[in-house]
Amino acid sequence: MIRVDGEVYTWMGIPGSRLVTQTSYQYTSTKSIFTMDVGGVVEMNITFLSPVTPDDLKRQSLSFSYLHVDVSSTDGKSHNVQLYSDISAG
Repeated sequence: MIRVDGEVYTWMGIPGSRLVTQTSYQYTSTKSIFTMDVGGVVEMNITFLSPVTPDDLKRQSLSFSYLHVDVSSTDGKSHNVQLYSDISAG
């Protein structure tokens, strides 16, 4: 979830009442990069990085990624942004 100025949006997981809009994506051999519009005021760039190399069979067998999120204003104003992500919410 991401909260912008008190409004909560879903960007991964079970959809809520407000959803972000995916505006672009890019896949490489080690990265997946998604760009999301959040309510027309904030843009999220989300990068999933899988540290996989062709000669490391152990890393190739692991199903994990690093996550990097960059958030920027698209309307030139300051915004209060909070981001929540986990892999074991119950």
